[in-house]
Amino acid sequence: MSDTAVPSHPSNRRFINQMMAWGWVPGRKNGKWQKMIGPPIGAMKGVEIGVAAASQHDANPTTVFMEVVKLTTGGDMEAFWAGPPDATAWMDMVMQAAEREKQAKIAEEQRQMAELTERAQRQAVLDAAKRRREERVASPKPVLPKTPAPTKARKPRKEEPPMPKAFLREPSTIKANMVFEVLVTNDRPMNNRAVAKELGVDPTSQNLTDINNRFVYLQGKGLAERVMNGTYRATQKGHAIAARIQHDVSRVDTPAAKPSAPTAQAAVPAPDTQVVYESIDDTIEAVLDLLLPKGFRAADLRFIAPWVDATKAMIDQVQR
Repeated sequence: MSDTAVPSHPSNRRFINQMMAWGWVPGRKNGKWQKMIGPPIGAMKGVEIGVAAASQHDANPTTVFMEVVKLTTGGDMEAFWAGPPDATAWMDMVMQAAEREKQAKIAEEQRQMAELTERAQRQAVLDAAKRRREERVASPKPVLPKTPAPTKARKPRKEEPPMPKAFLREPSTIKANMVFEVLVTNDRPMNNRAVAKELGVDPTSQNLTDINNRFVYLQGKGLAERVMNGTYRATQKGHAIAARIQHDVSRVDTPAAKPSAPTAQAAVPAPDTQVVYESIDDTIEAVLDLLLPKGFRAADLRFIAPWVDATKAMIDQVQR
């Protein structure tokens, strides 16, 4: 075997001596391991590596051999065991190995950077194509200017018609004067069902509601008072007005009595029937003035008209 041949199983001592021949310097020993410090290359400090101590029988692992040869001769095993021809040649060889490693590292970084750039460009193209597809699929509809909705023309307010000579009748058959007459006649607290029974009408929901409305109306005019919820009775004012109406009707219906004896005053002729009938409207107007001293609105006619008609009918029946 020549001196330049690569030994198969070099001893630890021989391996350390060969490293020292290439410029490695022994460092501190730590148990079974010996620290070896490589020569500085330019401004770079020497590389430190641990190898098996010369006194140890266990050989260095293959990875340690390969790492030392790579750092020393750039991986050339034969050149490592042949030893450096001279210091300059060895330094050049080390520098070349370091430069090759540096260039390889730079090339790898450039390759990775180029790969990342290419990947980013491909992703950008895919993203742009995806956005174009989404814009085509969901293209926004043109926003039309909103036209204000046409405002409904306000209906002109109906003026209240003047009081007609012939009063209009209310659709409901139950009038306020009918309920008032029941309360005055019975003179006791009554609810809507009791009044319906006195009037002889069915206690339907509509009829009971109409009677309740008449209660509220009479209470507002002071002709009835609420005893409890849903129960009312005629007030003293209501009884007084009812008595006054009855008195006026009786006076109209009864002919004027002849004087028992002639007096010094001129005899007043008894009113004929035609005059009595024409004074009914005046009497009703006078009673309305008593009932409603503050007057009333045209909207109240639907409540007043039935009472006027019923009163005229009553007088007419009595006179007959």
